[in-house]
This record gives sequence, C-alpha cells and structure tokens, in this order.
Amino acid sequence: MNKEERIRENLQEPEFRLVGLDRFSYPLYRDEVVSLYLNAYTTGEPPQYIDPLEGEQVLDAAMRYGFGRMAFIGQRLIGALIAMPLARHGDFPSVSVPNLDTRTALYIAEVMVHADFRGSGIGTVLMEEILSRTAGYSSAVIRVWEENHPAWNLYRKLGFRPIAATTQVKQRTRDEMFNARKIYLHCFIDSD
Repeated sequence: MNKEERIRENLQEPEFRLVGLDRFSYPLYRDEVVSLYLNAYTTGEPPQYIDPLEGEQVLDAAMRYGFGRMAFIGQRLIGALIAMPLARHGDFPSVSVPNLDTRTALYIAEVMVHADFRGSGIGTVLMEEILSRTAGYSSAVIRVWEENHPAWNLYRKLGFRPIAATTQVKQRTRDEMFNARKIYLHCFIDSD
C-alpha cells in the first residue's frame, strides 16, 4: 500500500473528525497547533524557516479574534484552519481594495495540513467547512504565497480570485532572508 492509499484509508476511518477551534479550546490544543504550524510551513515547497517562538506568537495573535476547525485522525492533529474578521487583520492593504468592506469579510488566516496528509483533501474539507459557517459575512479573503501552487489551485477551485498583492520578508534558513510575494484572494460567500 503506497502513501496515498494509506492516507485515503485513514481519512475514511470513523476516527476522522472535525473539532471546533476557538478561544476556549485553543489553550487545550495550543502545543499541537503550534507543532502543526511549524510542520506545515517549514516542510512545504518552497520551505521556509520559522522560529518556534515566532510560530507561537503568530498563532496566539490570530486566536485573539480567531476561530476555526481542527481535523483529527484518532488523537493526531492533521490539519487546522484559523479565520477571523478581516477588519482584525492589520496587514490587509485596504487602500488597494476600497470597495471591500472589511467589517463583513472573513479572513482565513491559516490553513495548515501536516506534510503526511497533503493532497488528501484535508485542506478542502477545512475550507468548505469554514465557508459553510459564515453567518454575518458576505465574502472571504485569504492570502497565499505566490509560489504555493497547491494552495493556489485549491483556492481557485473554491472560487477565490486575486484582488491585491504584498511582499513580506521571510526566512529561507535561520540566516537567509528572502522576499515572498503574497497574493490576497477574495470570494463572495452565501451566508444563508
């Protein structure tokens, strides 16, 4: 049985479940979410270096206003998504997109899938789940690294389209910096 068959088999097990992530549950799962964050962003293509303390700070800040879902197989956290009101995302270039009401837009801050489960549909499940629970939001925004082609493909498939771009300084290694071009994508959502 190859890796993909093992993943698909695991995803069909009754233990696969989605669990809510909010300010109450986050402290209980914080260590696992931080570990997942580091795995997801340091093993991707192209990989980047993230200091563990920085990872903790990013997630703690996101969870001040954030909420989302976690995906588990048994007791193992294999994926998570954190969203928040776009108005709480301080980096959004609202001047570039003046017609977008940040008060009624959902910002999907983090979509994390463990390297062992990439390509298995976990990201799609998390995105569809959060987009189906959007009472009070008329649209959603997500930011993606220009070079992250699997994420681009997923977000396009879900109806997201580019609306703005920005550049962030990131670390390729502990000592090597690079400029990462990030694209903001937008889609309208049905919040019935």
